[in-house]
Amino acid sequence: MRYEIGMSRICYFLAALTTLITGLLSRSLGLDKTHFIVSHVGDILWAAFIYYLVRLIQPKLRSEASALFAAVFCLAIEFQQLYQAEWLLELRSNKILALVLGHSYSTADLLCYTSGIVLALLLDNLCVKG
Repeated sequence: MRYEIGMSRICYFLAALTTLITGLLSRSLGLDKTHFIVSHVGDILWAAFIYYLVRLIQPKLRSEASALFAAVFCLAIEFQQLYQAEWLLELRSNKILALVLGHSYSTADLLCYTSGIVLALLLDNLCVKG
């Protein structure tokens, strides 16, 4: 049992790291951000990263519960962007915090987050069963 949890943590760490790097590259390669896929792939990958992070921290948690936790977290982050207090704007001016907190609310992001979490969940279940 301990070996299985250790192996799953390694897998989730690698999945999270790969997703994080891919997401950061999608934001920094100078690609045409007006293209729908390019403009939203970072949000999809960010949500998948959050799912893998939840799985890394709590590998015994059921995958569906991890997906729900990741969704609630992502939605909370998106909805907090509706609040534009001065202190929060100052936090968002930091590049690293801006990646986590975002800048402005977008309904399209909600769809991206859902897509990213569902894709990560499906991939997770496929890898675990396969």
